[in-house]
Amino acid sequence: QKEDVVYCKDCEEAQEAVRGFQARGIKKTVICRHLEGDLVKFYGVQGEKFFHWFYPADEGHSKYGHEQINGRSHGYEFDPDSLHSLCQQASEALGVMIYGGDCIIDSDGIPRIIDFNDWPSFSPCRSGDSESRDSGHTTATIRWESARN
Repeated sequence: QKEDVVYCKDCEEAQEAVRGFQARGIKKTVICRHLEGDLVKFYGVQGEKFFHWFYPADEGHSKYGHEQINGRSHGYEFDPDSLHSLCQQASEALGVMIYGGDCIIDSDGIPRIIDFNDWPSFSPCRSGDSESRDSGHTTATIRWESARN
């Protein structure tokens, strides 16, 4: 939900956001500092070579407008294979076989995962750009029922 992720400019806004969560019955919240850098979305499957990533702010892909906080990408250089490896480690640690999420690439090229989801929509992976960014694979076939068991 849009209300589940809140950008706060200061402590007062953060306290107000926590009160809003509590009013909705959410007892625990995670508060982290804002990370500057390039927002990158990614999609993958545990143990598979398939991995797709892209810059949502540059491709007009928006989810609640949060990607606009950092603005257009700077194009900070990073190693997509290292990001894939990091995501595979997170997938294994969390027990999430089919995943997607967001990370921030800082000016030193270090990726920091800020969101990691199970069973995301893979719709952004259908673009022609996926060929150059998914380790040579352009499609992934997932048997939804058997994968959940």
